[in-house]
Amino acid sequence: LKGLEVLKKIKRQTPDIYMIFLCWPEDVETVIQSLKYGAFDYLVKSENDVQNIELVLSKINRVQELLQKNNAIRFNRFQTNN
Repeated sequence: LKGLEVLKKIKRQTPDIYMIFLCWPEDVETVIQSLKYGAFDYLVKSENDVQNIELVLSKINRVQELLQKNNAIRFNRFQTNN
């Protein structure tokens, strides 16, 4: 399967997963399509792969922290209202 097909299948089964495309330089349309179908980020392979992956992983951690904080606030509001 091609990368976009794999992305679509995985996102259908597990929509909350963070998918990152790591590919050789591709055309802009592939980047747009991967993000359209739910990729968290798109990285072009280079000599900086490790640093780029670490940066994206830190972004994912930050998103997860914000989601947890938001869920805690919602839960507290729900508890207060009931």
